[in-house]
Amino acid sequence: MKFQDLLSPSLKLETMQYINRTIFTHELSPFKDAPVSDKQLIVSHLRLHLYQADEYVLNQGEIGSNVYFIVNGQADVILERSVSLSSIRKVSD
Repeated sequence: MKFQDLLSPSLKLETMQYINRTIFTHELSPFKDAPVSDKQLIVSHLRLHLYQADEYVLNQGEIGSNVYFIVNGQADVILERSVSLSSIRKVSD
């Protein structure tokens, strides 16, 4: 079961609206100036995923098929020998 399936309809809507505002209105957002029709198309495909600390999103060598937006927190990029290559995080509001 996915995280968003555990939320009430009103909380799910509120959560997705917050995420959408964050993704589309931040000054560094690549979607900031996109037409509304493009934003609506993107929103229709968004899925909320919650990752816990030390949980892997993708393992080295795997081919990804998704785009991830960090709304809160950070994600580390780690090489197989456990050396941190870089760290990415949400830009301050």
